[in-house]
Amino acid sequence: MSMNTLPAGNPDAVVTPAGELPVELRDEPPPSITQLLTGIIGDTRDLVLQNLQLFRSEMSNSLQEAQQGISAIAGGMIMVQIGGLLLCHMLVHGISYLYPDIPLWQGYAAIGGIMFSLGLIPIFRGLKHFQKISFGGSKTESSSNDTSNRKGA
Repeated sequence: MSMNTLPAGNPDAVVTPAGELPVELRDEPPPSITQLLTGIIGDTRDLVLQNLQLFRSEMSNSLQEAQQGISAIAGGMIMVQIGGLLLCHMLVHGISYLYPDIPLWQGYAAIGGIMFSLGLIPIFRGLKHFQKISFGGSKTESSSNDTSNRKGA
């Protein structure tokens, strides 16, 4: 069949470049409502699955980036702790050098006591912060205990 000839039996049909009838001129019945709804539901399911895959991919990338950041911070903290320890030794020996009458162990005790006291401050702040946070069902448990105490009274 050439491009310009019409298909046999249908003199009014328009021929497309590929030699097929356009969609609007085919003799297929229109889809039913059930077929349309099935198609919509299938497309919706596909979109949801694609969104879930995208979410998983983004979360995986975010977790990898967070892991790299945490590794860098942990490495830095180790180096800072080693440096702090060396600085404390330097302070102890500096006290011993400046005040030769003070034994070395007293210099360690003074610097150790100061560092211990300074370390307690963030620990207590952290504990106070965790006391404000409710984990899991602690609010539900406390409210149910309050309700049972009221009923028993």
